[in-house]
Amino acid sequence: MDICDDAMPRIEIDGTKLHYQQIGSGSNLLLVHGLFSSIGFWWGPLAFTLAKNHRVTALDLRGHGLSGMTQRGYSANDLAKDILALADHLGLRDIHVVGHSYGGAIALAAALQARDKIIRITLADAWVPALQAQTYTPNLRKWSALKEKLKLKGLQGEGDWPMVAMAFLEEIAEAPDDTLANMQRGQYGRGWMPTKHNSNAIRRWRRLMATTHAWKEFYATSVLTSAALRKLETPVHIIYGKKSGYHQTRDALLKHLPNATNHEVSGGHYFPLLQPRGLTDLIANPPKTAAPSVQFHSRRELVDQSMEYDRG
Repeated sequence: MDICDDAMPRIEIDGTKLHYQQIGSGSNLLLVHGLFSSIGFWWGPLAFTLAKNHRVTALDLRGHGLSGMTQRGYSANDLAKDILALADHLGLRDIHVVGHSYGGAIALAAALQARDKIIRITLADAWVPALQAQTYTPNLRKWSALKEKLKLKGLQGEGDWPMVAMAFLEEIAEAPDDTLANMQRGQYGRGWMPTKHNSNAIRRWRRLMATTHAWKEFYATSVLTSAALRKLETPVHIIYGKKSGYHQTRDALLKHLPNATNHEVSGGHYFPLLQPRGLTDLIANPPKTAAPSVQFHSRRELVDQSMEYDRG
């Protein structure tokens, strides 16, 4: 079991320490990252912008970032228990949960477990295994060319990258240099971005896959069934990238969730990182009805706003 740095805020659940951060004041937002990720996915310009009007809480899921690694406890249902334990620890009520990728499945599972605590969910390109067991499959014939693009941007493209990270690598390989620089701002961004000087995220993921039951549990399909989703009355706003590989999940969610709205945005699975301005707008002002495809603003605009927050 890993133990995070004692200087970091954390909660202990059954002997496992989970790292979290909190900033701002106002209504409660709880941000949940996906696989092969960490709190660094959110904790930068996006979180700082949201913190102007909300109390923003985010955590490293178990086995990720600075949180402890256990043999079991990685199904959406188990990880939902972790985030609800954190909410209880911090006294959070009337929570708006935002989940990216597998974090979206965790958000839905949490709402099914604690309907009195979670008042709204935003799903950013969510992946729900029970609705789409086949995950993204990269074109391995393009891997050599992709590695060269990454190398030119100062990113690490060597070794046997986990399949779950391939969509991310393809998207950041096409991102502007200033966008990539901004993604690495701050302690947590540096910790999980795959620079040529830092492969912590890769090593962490390989260890998780090699020494735990995580991969099998990620695919557990007994919780978020279509029957369970049909009973979830919590408002859910569903946002997917036009180039996402998870439209099958989106279509099933729209079919089964009784209180869902939908947006399609430009970009792919990692649009919250590469084009976060529009996401912050949708989180702060969730629409009451479905809207057409929207074009998000650049990350640079959001970074400028977050710097104003830092100065204030």
